[in-house]
Amino acid sequence: MRQEGRRRRVLHVFTVADSIGFLRGQPAFFDEAGWELGVACSGEPPAWASAAFARTFEVEIARRVSPIADLRAIAQLVSVIRAYKPTLVHAHTPKGGLVGVLAGALCGLPVVYHMRGSVLETATGVMRPLLWGAEWVTCHFADRVVCVSHSLRHSAISMGVVSEDKAVVLAGGSGNGVDASGRFNPSAHAAARDEVRSAWGADEQTVVAGFVGRLANEKGIRELVEAAALLAETAPSLRIALVGDVDERDPVGGGLLAQIAASSNLFRVEATPMIERIYAGFDLLVLPTYREGLPNVLLEAAAMALPVVATRVTGCVDVVVDGETGLLVSARDGAALAAAIGRYVADPELRLRHGSAARTMVLERFAQPRIWGALERLYCEVTGTTRVEQASKED
Repeated sequence: MRQEGRRRRVLHVFTVADSIGFLRGQPAFFDEAGWELGVACSGEPPAWASAAFARTFEVEIARRVSPIADLRAIAQLVSVIRAYKPTLVHAHTPKGGLVGVLAGALCGLPVVYHMRGSVLETATGVMRPLLWGAEWVTCHFADRVVCVSHSLRHSAISMGVVSEDKAVVLAGGSGNGVDASGRFNPSAHAAARDEVRSAWGADEQTVVAGFVGRLANEKGIRELVEAAALLAETAPSLRIALVGDVDERDPVGGGLLAQIAASSNLFRVEATPMIERIYAGFDLLVLPTYREGLPNVLLEAAAMALPVVATRVTGCVDVVVDGETGLLVSARDGAALAAAIGRYVADPELRLRHGSAARTMVLERFAQPRIWGALERLYCEVTGTTRVEQASKED
């Protein structure tokens, strides 16, 4: 529980309540380090967040560009800031980042913006300059921009939205690390493997490759369907599970959904908060995405000792060591995707070797305390405080 007398407060700002999951585990860690965490977002925060965070605030933040709604959100956040009196504001996601950074700057507070990805990498047409301008404004008014991967930092600097001295990466990267010792420890879910595979109709001779994420065009679902069709004859033991809901903002077409439904080796699995049980049923993970910041699914799969086939794009290249923990292929190339998946289907020893190396890698580079410690040092830097200084004030 939070000790009374602590005065360093962080107000996290998200666009939607579902994104608060990016901070799982942080409230307890920062409480011990002398920080109180609050969170503001649109929608009602989940029960676990209401219990974990010192304060939660509901603010109307529109996902799409809406000047009037955005000004209203900034005004609401200014009111929240004045009432909560945080030491700094930490804003996340593009729209939550924009309104959170501007509200914090208007109140004269240090502001951290967490860049978790960049739609600019794939944006085209009239939206691209609008998105560039919004991202530039967010980065300009932030004191520090935390990029979730080194490749994202390089991309953001190259696109001119953030300066090199302002953009930072926490330790090895990611926004929150991965709980490889607890939640995503494969030894803790060994019993779940038979149960979930039985529900899928998969015996031990079946090789199950899994996709976890939004069913969106930018996630490479079309190429995954193409790869499945190519593998139907050459890898009859393979089944591919698609775990996730259709993304209404970037939906795959009805024709593609019909192909998935008619496929002999593709099947849909409903999204679940107990995703660790789903990973236990996989033999490998597939992520044919067009862009990422640093995908949590790759960290989670690696922690569960699964090899991965991913695309050679921003974010993925920071997690997958090609030929050691997984295989990287070009984006938008269904044939290359099929060939890489086929290698793992044909070679169970390769799957085990790469999966074991992947788990070792995340334990060394992406352990949560390492990421949280780097974030706390950043907070101290931008606020001009230290743990020793704060502890002396509490005594």
